[in-house]
Amino acid sequence: MLSVLPLVAALSSTPQAAPKRLCDNAANPTICIVTTPAANGSVAFTVHSKATGWTGIGFGATMRNVPMFVGWDGPSAPVVSTRFSTGYSLPAVANPTGARAVALAVPAPAWVGAGISFSFEVPQAAFNRDTAFLWATSNTRPSTPASPSPAPSPPAPPPAAEQPPATSAPTFSPTPSPSATPLSEAGGMIAIPSGMTYETLILIHGVVMFIAWGLAPFIGIAASRYFKRQLGDWASVINVIALAVLCGLGTLGGMLVIALFKSGPAIGNDIHSIVGMAMLVMLFIQAVLGFVVHWMHDEYRHDRPWYNVAYAILGVVLIVAGLVNMFLGVASQEHLGYAVSPYVSIGLGIVVAIVITLVLFAEIQHRHDKKNKESMHVVYLR
Repeated sequence: MLSVLPLVAALSSTPQAAPKRLCDNAANPTICIVTTPAANGSVAFTVHSKATGWTGIGFGATMRNVPMFVGWDGPSAPVVSTRFSTGYSLPAVANPTGARAVALAVPAPAWVGAGISFSFEVPQAAFNRDTAFLWATSNTRPSTPASPSPAPSPPAPPPAAEQPPATSAPTFSPTPSPSATPLSEAGGMIAIPSGMTYETLILIHGVVMFIAWGLAPFIGIAASRYFKRQLGDWASVINVIALAVLCGLGTLGGMLVIALFKSGPAIGNDIHSIVGMAMLVMLFIQAVLGFVVHWMHDEYRHDRPWYNVAYAILGVVLIVAGLVNMFLGVASQEHLGYAVSPYVSIGLGIVVAIVITLVLFAEIQHRHDKKNKESMHVVYLR
């Protein structure tokens, strides 16, 4: 599916004077991109693919503001559609790089078989930097494969007549959408509910995780540590609801939303996912330590046992990791190509800063009151 190109693969290189060949798999390629210098100072790109429907490549590591080029076999010759993507959606027909379709610059190798091969040229100035190539393929042909604009000529001895790129807006079948998944991303355990997109599920995941780690831990700490006298027995109830239900079950539910509806390279191989899974493991250990601390509590003890120390340290680590991972989640969403307003990170930072400030103030006051209470006890005993 064209709308999720960045989830499939990325290759990195800078075109040189000599031809450069990049493939997704050197031993058994599915797609290869060959860059060759053109006589007019441009860079020629030739795409070879095993796909029989269409193949697209783009200049960039995500779908945020990148030019794309989609090719397929027309009725008599390959068709190249130049496009521009602004985010995680179907790229609009455009030609910001001044690209032009040309006759096949590099003959198709034997492994392409009945697949697709096409070439286009881009001015060197539009590609004068290190870049990543994102790509996608489909075995379903566009529903309108013909183009009203001249298509590139079939392979012919030089000089081959250069033709302008096809800039029609063919209807893809099936039509790509933000909720669509590429072949390598297919395999979600549960189908996305009708009328809902995967982007909506990511938004739900983000809101749940914000409640679980931006609010719940601090509510639990405040109830059990700073307002224990005022709340009485309700302090323990609020602490359990905040930490076990909102934080624990919220984290598990938020991760299941992502894991059950989607699987593939985007799940589990980025820092946000890795930190999240590590936190889930630590949260389980924290819960076990919490039960140990509760049942082994002794108000007359003089030294803190090791499990109390471990419980406190792990709690701090979890809170810090949770706050950091919220920002990593926003960055991960942007990397996938979703449009994320900068005000999201700014607002998130303001809320986190306010919460941390309130907790620090409460902790200072708590320690001050505790010290005064101990001093009163000493005076009374004397």
